[in-house]
Amino acid sequence: MVHKRSERSLRAIKLKEKIFKLIDEVTLDINSEIKSHEDGIGTEGTISQLKTMLSEIEKMKLFMNPKEFTPYYPIAIVDSWNYNSKLGLKLLDLAEKYKKL
Repeated sequence: MVHKRSERSLRAIKLKEKIFKLIDEVTLDINSEIKSHEDGIGTEGTISQLKTMLSEIEKMKLFMNPKEFTPYYPIAIVDSWNYNSKLGLKLLDLAEKYKKL
């Protein structure tokens, strides 16, 4: 029994590490897209959307518990972004991994 519990704890720790790494990557990507918008060549979302996503991602990092905080940004991506958006797919992947915590 104790062994199974420790395996679950180890999996949870590894998942959190993956999520932290993905958050760092996505944050860089979003900041890059914001810069692209400011330069007039942005293609994903709007600056306002991207800034809101950054805020939500920071909250995800802070809480690391989907029962305490659930991001809204996946709905915005699915409803209005290009289906093949690399940034959108990365953000959706982050949200799915976060839900599994």
